[in-house]
Amino acid sequence: MATHTLIDGDPLWVPLLTHYRADGALDRERMRAHLGSIMPHVSQIMLAGSTGDGWDLDDRAFDDILDFAATEIKAPVRVIFGALARSTDGVIARVRGIEAAVTRSHRLRERFAGITICPPVDPDASQEAILAHYGKVLEQSESLISLYQLPQVTGCRLRAETVSLLAENPRVFMFKDSSGEDRVAGAGNNLPAVMMVRGAEGGYAEAVTGGGYNGWLLSTANAFGRELRAIENELRAGRASGATSLSDRLGAMVATLFAAAASEPGVNAFSNANRAADHLLAFGADWGNVPAPLKLDGTPLSRDLLNNAAKICKDVIDLEGAGYLRS
Repeated sequence: MATHTLIDGDPLWVPLLTHYRADGALDRERMRAHLGSIMPHVSQIMLAGSTGDGWDLDDRAFDDILDFAATEIKAPVRVIFGALARSTDGVIARVRGIEAAVTRSHRLRERFAGITICPPVDPDASQEAILAHYGKVLEQSESLISLYQLPQVTGCRLRAETVSLLAENPRVFMFKDSSGEDRVAGAGNNLPAVMMVRGAEGGYAEAVTGGGYNGWLLSTANAFGRELRAIENELRAGRASGATSLSDRLGAMVATLFAAAASEPGVNAFSNANRAADHLLAFGADWGNVPAPLKLDGTPLSRDLLNNAAKICKDVIDLEGAGYLRS
């Protein structure tokens, strides 16, 4: 039987979608409802991550997300924030805003788990430059830090030896890899104090049955938390073949959904695909009779993507029921 390396605690995290109103403000009611819908399966969230438009949020919207976390989240969740900016100074500014919000709010302090930091946005960044970037952030912050491999945006990559050096700092508690390349996890470095989570979709079971990971931080947990939790449950029970079967079916559906979202205008396919699936879950049989959800730029998600998502996800999402906003 294949062995797995799931952590003793909860291995599943979700980068929560950011929902918007027609006036461009944060749709707090919608975000509360969405969070409530996933809570039975996922209780660890990232706010202002890539899926939550973190790279493109202006300061006002980012501050609104901090306030939402401090005042609106009453459920017992663990929260990490993305401090996603294109310069080291920009990252530090976001980190300071996060830490100030945590200091002001006792409720947020109880839920706060850390801050996610990418390497510098620079395709030519050397490993020394990446270390210096993280060093400056660590020097000017107090929080636990999660390293985030995202070459699709940064253009550069953390090497395994660089992660090992950074992991010598006891405040580095997590490494998330959304590259799909799995080079760091595959290097086999022994980093017992660092939670290794996979952010790339597909191969969910395989990631922890020899892939070097002990958890997931997945955009699709916005809509498919139940299915991802079922994979974890199979692994916990030692049923690797059952987990792989579930993983293969979910991975194939997600790949098709993401392909359908690839041509959708907007911030990124991760947000668009998950926003479409969440719309179906929210409204059920009524999904086609209500306004489409809004993207960061204020434009609605296309009806083509919603129609395609309904066809792709019909075996997983109940399109005849009421939906969590209609029940």
